[in-house]
Amino acid sequence: MNLFIYNPFSFGGNYDYIRALTKAYIRHQEIENVTVIMPVNAKDEPGYLRILLTDQAGWENRIIKKFYFLYRSIVNPLRFYRYLRSQKNGIVLFNDYDQLSSFLWVPLFKSLRSKFIFSVILHDPDRDNYLPSKSFSKFSMKRVMSLMDVAFYHGMLPQKEYYTGKFDKVAVPHGIYDVVTEDEVVENFILKQKSSHFLLSIIGNIREEKNYELVIRSLIHLPEFKLIIAGAKANSEVPVESYRQLVTALGLSSRVIFIEKFLSEPELHAVIKTSDIILLYYSTSFTSQSGILNLIAPYKKKILVADTPSALTHDVRRFSLGEVVPADNPDLFIEGVKTLWAKDMNESAWDDYISEASWSTNVDIAIKTFKQKLRN
Repeated sequence: MNLFIYNPFSFGGNYDYIRALTKAYIRHQEIENVTVIMPVNAKDEPGYLRILLTDQAGWENRIIKKFYFLYRSIVNPLRFYRYLRSQKNGIVLFNDYDQLSSFLWVPLFKSLRSKFIFSVILHDPDRDNYLPSKSFSKFSMKRVMSLMDVAFYHGMLPQKEYYTGKFDKVAVPHGIYDVVTEDEVVENFILKQKSSHFLLSIIGNIREEKNYELVIRSLIHLPEFKLIIAGAKANSEVPVESYRQLVTALGLSSRVIFIEKFLSEPELHAVIKTSDIILLYYSTSFTSQSGILNLIAPYKKKILVADTPSALTHDVRRFSLGEVVPADNPDLFIEGVKTLWAKDMNESAWDDYISEASWSTNVDIAIKTFKQKLRN
């Protein structure tokens, strides 16, 4: 079985995901060959073919960035299509896809359906707000899904009209990420800042939906805690400076730690290791998958999650991994932190989750599905 994976980005959660998943596919005895189509600037790893445009062109101008993003979304699928035309039969797996230009490239890929089974991993299955126009977002997602024979998802799949097609819908676990050696400099810095306090943390890309303002204001009522905000801005419009000003206005400068940068794996693991409670308290406008759980899982940390219709909340509730609190409610958030902190760590729940969520199980389910499609 030949597998071709499309992955147009060289960083971020989806990139980390496919790096780990590719290793599991390479190890599987029924896979003859794995080729991961990557940007030219991606790391050189086994199975990678770097033929896509760079996703780190280095331009600072916002308008140029937007035009380049549009250009990449057109050119990259065309490069992948041209590559597939010369390949023998196999499985195509989209770990990410160019939704914006789907009306252009999907018809081309449909011409290859006699040679390939097309599949997709729906990391972010709630796509209505992905593009500025909700109607165009729905239209473009319909085009993407019209190509697919199989759609893999984690935890749950929202009730969206573009997921009502005839393709197979298959739940797969999101594997557990390996622990890497923590960055000693970052770890020591945080421990010094933490001092005798306990530490709440919000990690990963900084986006408004992570409820920073609500959490910062709540610190007034949680005097034994400090807060660390660690990650890079998801986009240039995220109001990080307003969060800093709020911290100053509330007199909390000594209790909020900002590490505003893209965190390397060792740096991210240092933040997780030094945290006492990790906040996944997203607003109702943000649908998260369970990937972050699989970074936290080896550390078995206390976590607080917003009660939203997402795979993240589904998994936390199913395995009793942490406290699930109504979303966007300051009073209940504060109560939830106090309740969680008073509880003993439920390490056996994490053990149950870890035993079920593995990359090998993900691959086993996927290959079984592909074999069924090939027989039909």
